Amino acid sequence: MQNSISYLLRYGILPLLLIIFSIGPINLTVSGQTGPAIPGDQLKNQSINSVDTNSVIARLQIALAIYESFPDSAKNIATEAFRHSAQLGFQLGMARSCIILGRISQNDGQFDSATYLFTKGLISAKKANLTTASFYINIANNYFFRGAYQQAMENYLSALQSSPRKNTSGDSCQVYLNIALIWTRLGAFEQANHYLDIVQPIAYRTRDTAMQVSLLTSRADILMAENKNPEAIKLFRKSLRLATATNLPGPALE
Repeated sequence: MQNSISYLLRYGILPLLLIIFSIGPINLTVSGQTGPAIPGDQLKNQSINSVDTNSVIARLQIALAIYESFPDSAKNIATEAFRHSAQLGFQLGMARSCIILGRISQNDGQFDSATYLFTKGLISAKKANLTTASFYINIANNYFFRGAYQQAMENYLSALQSSPRKNTSGDSCQVYLNIALIWTRLGAFEQANHYLDIVQPIAYRTRDTAMQVSLLTSRADILMAENKNPEAIKLFRKSLRLATATNLPGPALE
């Protein structure tokens, strides 16, 4: 079961749990604002050079691309981008900087710092009228990694509430899978299956194989927790066959 949970965290559930910007499992998308847009009430008589804001975005794209392999360099770039964004009143740049810096802190195990940065990014996102779902997801993921399941659940639910397509999008389905995993770990299998039931028709209607594999593995985990090992093994094998047929990495069977 531990191996199957590790599979879920790596391939099915928490790669959403990488952060998608509009450029590109994040996997988390900062949407709602595609170019530099500065809140006028914060700038008043200041003038903004669009080249400066474009330069901030370009630097953040570099930081996003390298933050896992070269975290120190990415941290320097994102910190400088945040400083320039603050000077310009560029909330989009501040929000994206905080997300990258939060991910770096999270990877270092500095969860308090990550929570602070993700929350700061959320505040900037709201000021810039961005879609905030991905920011709530990052906050929720951070709580999840710490085992703070109640706080993680609250933020996943906030992400769903702020998502414009909460019952249809792939990202929302990943959130439902995350919530189901939390309920499974808490031993609330009926609630876990409820969220998996939401995902199932979407996964098969959209022919999303990766989501189908995650769904099967999640149901197998519940069966394992209920000591229904033969049924669980059948689902693990089914997910493995499906993953193999589509060149996806399958769950490890114990």
